[in-house]
Amino acid sequence: MIVCKKEFVEYLFDILRDAILSIGEDNVVQVVTDNASNCVLAGELLMENFPKLFWTPSVAHCIDPKLHDTGKIGWVQVNISQAIQMVKLILNHRLSLSIFIKYKTRNLLIPGDTRFSTHFISLQRVVEKNTT
Repeated sequence: MIVCKKEFVEYLFDILRDAILSIGEDNVVQVVTDNASNCVLAGELLMENFPKLFWTPSVAHCIDPKLHDTGKIGWVQVNISQAIQMVKLILNHRLSLSIFIKYKTRNLLIPGDTRFSTHFISLQRVVEKNTT
């Protein structure tokens, strides 16, 4: 079944409206969704129908594309790649992992393919290890 954008916006609005009404309009201050265009339209409908309500796009969905673009810059890409290799080296070898665990204050992250913020968090944690 193919649903057009207008039908999906109305469907999403109906679900969110029903949730707000079941919780109580006075108990809901803000609704946070991703920033896809259908969610934006549903959020605008919510704010029209519930004047005290705020709709906000998810910060992660706003920042992630910007980090993705930043990660394409040559020197940034090189540093992220080296941090990923360093994390894999530590996590894939028992001796380096045991040394890391002995002195760690935070866990290392393996960056995900879909969330570019993890690349920068991983890089930050590697930098923290080298400066402390």
